[in-house]
Amino acid sequence: MAVSALQLVTVYILLSIGYGIKSILFIITAANILLSVAYLSSLRNLFFSTSQPLDLKPLTSLGLKCWLISLVEFGLGKQIDILFIGLFITNIAEAGLYNIGITTPTLFSSLMTAGLGGVVLTVFSEIEAKQNDMQLGEAWQSMIKLQFILSAPLVAFVVMFAEPIVLVLYTESYLPAALLTQVCGFFLIVQRILGGGTHITVLYAKEFAKTVLITRLSGGLFNLVLDLILIPIYGALGAIIATGASLVLTVGLEYMLIRKIVNHNYPIIFILKVSVAIVISIY
Repeated sequence: MAVSALQLVTVYILLSIGYGIKSILFIITAANILLSVAYLSSLRNLFFSTSQPLDLKPLTSLGLKCWLISLVEFGLGKQIDILFIGLFITNIAEAGLYNIGITTPTLFSSLMTAGLGGVVLTVFSEIEAKQNDMQLGEAWQSMIKLQFILSAPLVAFVVMFAEPIVLVLYTESYLPAALLTQVCGFFLIVQRILGGGTHITVLYAKEFAKTVLITRLSGGLFNLVLDLILIPIYGALGAIIATGASLVLTVGLEYMLIRKIVNHNYPIIFILKVSVAIVISIY
């Protein structure tokens, strides 16, 4: 946390006095090296302590699947969108507009839920260790409600006031990104309605990492296909639509799998009540 705060302050100062991208990249790299040294220093006792034999095959298998999932999400998500925008669109500003359009609502969506995933996975794993499917279903319901009520109002606010938010955070030159922000925000709300962010933790807790890899790969390939179709026609907007649609597809697939695991109904009544309250409060 301290390293991230120091990095943010340093970047702000460098930009204010006129330094460029190379300086920013240097600061980010240096901060990550400093963080790695700090981690290694705190773990130094482990390197010199007496070790005990441990079967690492399950851990290695799970780690490999998680690494592949991260690789798929990185390569077939936002990065492939930017790559195709550069290939198909001559106006390089489209890539910048896309980045603003997808980053702004995503930031607001995760503002109140950042770090929650790790805690939820720990809770679900403990429940799974007790083989209590009833309690797991209750926890699944509760987390869907919590994540929706923490993120949906903020994203709805961004969708409603996209133009002034873009003007405040950026400049008038980036105002065309307001529409992209609204479209991305819409898809984020839909995926939260479907329980996005909760299903995957249950699948991990049930040791269905291979299933998660398949669903994420399916969503990534769907994004790739839509990119090839939509970006040449609609530019950055097409990339936003492709990413949003693939996100909704992925969450939908995970929900179809979750229905066979948890013994509880989806909390649709709660979601509808909160959605109505959000709409009334905005208008």
